[in-house]
Amino acid sequence: MTFLVLRLFLVLLVSLSTLAILEWRFKALTRFLNEKSTALNLAVARIAVAGTLLWQIRLNDILLSTALDPALRVPFQIWGSLALRLIAPPALMTAIYAIFLLSAFLMLIGLFGRIAAAVTAISAVYLISFLFLYGKVDHTYHHLVFFAVVCAVFPSTDTLSMDAAWAAWRDADTGRLRRSQPSLTYGYAMQSMWIFVGLAYYFPGLWKFSRGWTHWLSGKSLHDFIALAGEWLSWTPPQVWLFQRPTLISLCSVLGVLFELGFIFSILFPLLRPFAGLLGLAFHNATNLILRIKFIPLQSCYVIFFDWTAILSWISRKLTLGCVTVLYDSHCKLCRRAAGTLAIFDWTDSLVFVPNSETLYFSAITGDGRAGIGYEGYKLIAARVPLLWMLRPFMGLPGIQQLGTAIYQWVARSRTCSVLDRTEARGENMLPARAAVIAGWVPLAGLSLMMILGLLHVVNTWPFSCFPTFDGPTTDVVTQLSIQVHNGSNVAKDWNLSSDRKLRDVYQRWYWLAYQGNVAGAATRPKVAALVNLWLKYHPELHARNVVVFLDRYQMRPVEETRIRLTRQKCWEFTF
Repeated sequence: MTFLVLRLFLVLLVSLSTLAILEWRFKALTRFLNEKSTALNLAVARIAVAGTLLWQIRLNDILLSTALDPALRVPFQIWGSLALRLIAPPALMTAIYAIFLLSAFLMLIGLFGRIAAAVTAISAVYLISFLFLYGKVDHTYHHLVFFAVVCAVFPSTDTLSMDAAWAAWRDADTGRLRRSQPSLTYGYAMQSMWIFVGLAYYFPGLWKFSRGWTHWLSGKSLHDFIALAGEWLSWTPPQVWLFQRPTLISLCSVLGVLFELGFIFSILFPLLRPFAGLLGLAFHNATNLILRIKFIPLQSCYVIFFDWTAILSWISRKLTLGCVTVLYDSHCKLCRRAAGTLAIFDWTDSLVFVPNSETLYFSAITGDGRAGIGYEGYKLIAARVPLLWMLRPFMGLPGIQQLGTAIYQWVARSRTCSVLDRTEARGENMLPARAAVIAGWVPLAGLSLMMILGLLHVVNTWPFSCFPTFDGPTTDVVTQLSIQVHNGSNVAKDWNLSSDRKLRDVYQRWYWLAYQGNVAGAATRPKVAALVNLWLKYHPELHARNVVVFLDRYQMRPVEETRIRLTRQKCWEFTF
């Protein structure tokens, strides 16, 4: 215990010293905290979070989990007992899920987006809680809820949203064009998400080095985890190949720990941040290849590590299209709204808007003097607005060209707003990217709580926790529940309860449900009885009269691509 504390203190001391050196030598923290970001980067994060939540949370999984026998319910740490009391009837749970779906969709398209993000976060915390009442918390959702909260308290709908389009129309109706600009507010939002991911990696690395350092640095832990990866599915050639190379396993283990400890330092530097993101993607895909741990919901949010405004601007420069001057009728409400919409989505600053009440048609003039009037002008604009890049190749196709020209000419001929509307152009309205004072404190409180839980090694809780550390002692021996069934004819047949395919298809977390029965003893009997009853429900064809449950211990042998049963212990017997 003393050496564990000393190693923990050593890693923390080295980490703080590293931060101090980076600040002294490069002003890394100061520059990081004063780094601006853009509305587009935060909007991309909002869309990724909303889309991932819609993809990951399924009503059927929640209803199945809440319908489990109470004997199988194990509350997670801190407030899991309260969650047990909050289980609602299926009809009410379905209604809450419908609210979640609606709010997440509105968050995705940015319609009342910030309110929708708040409702999405609250409903997601409630619904997901019931997926963790079986003794194990799945850490694929924690970051999604935190990111949704960030999108709620910061202006995440200033572009790439319906809210932004409507705001642009409101400003256009007063004669002003709405534009967003880089801001510290957007920067704080992005920094909160970056730090969350950094902490998610840091504390597992901290505990691997402090508590499981001999197992990890020697490669034994990774060696055993590869062996256990064949518990349900056959080992893959890459797994077997790596398993036979202990030196390479040790190297991979060391590199993995260094990656987890060093990730949070690399994201302090704008130039290193995208490479850290790519390295993170490589890390997760490598763990999927070796250990079958995908972590797809986190990978889908790695868009936060890339500056999309800079990327699109770079692409625009490489296309060498240059800027275009857009002439529009300032007395035409429709023209002002069109200009306002284009301005709010002009992320590369390629459009220069010039009001001209004498202009009958929407016109665009390039830097080299080429001009496009009406539909031809929109083609020049589409080549410079990233949101329209995918449409531009089709705008000149036969049929589409004629249809687009005809529609534009019909709209232009039928408008009467030049006579009825005398609103004067008032220039561009640079968006201040405001956020409430509390906005900065909310993510700070969440990150502080995450640091406390990380230091205390509190893994099995929700929605904040230390991410899985995998720092405990490991073995290549696995314990599974098996069943011997006697039917009406007293014919016995063996089944593996832990790996039953039907139940694994129905219950995504069946492994952890069955894991509750892996300890022999009287206290476990009700849990095993509930598991057996659930198993029989999905195997009515067996007509079981007598069921004997064993605990089997297997040694996993990837090289031989087999497993050897070491012991079988008869633990429980049930008669029906």
